[in-house]
Amino acid sequence: MWYGKDTDRLKELRAEYKSLFGYNPDGETSVEYDQSGYKDYIHDLEKAIKTKKHLAEIAE
Repeated sequence: MWYGKDTDRLKELRAEYKSLFGYNPDGETSVEYDQSGYKDYIHDLEKAIKTKKHLAEIAE
């Protein structure tokens, strides 16, 4: 779940994720990010999309 300000890059990644998995990554309620974790969220979304794994599998 994302608890921060949306950026254009973040919107793009969430759209890619939704296209790939059929739902918004914010549906991954077991994973939470806030504004201080923005870079981690972007990194994890990019990795999830690249590896075609759900965000919950990627997040540490």
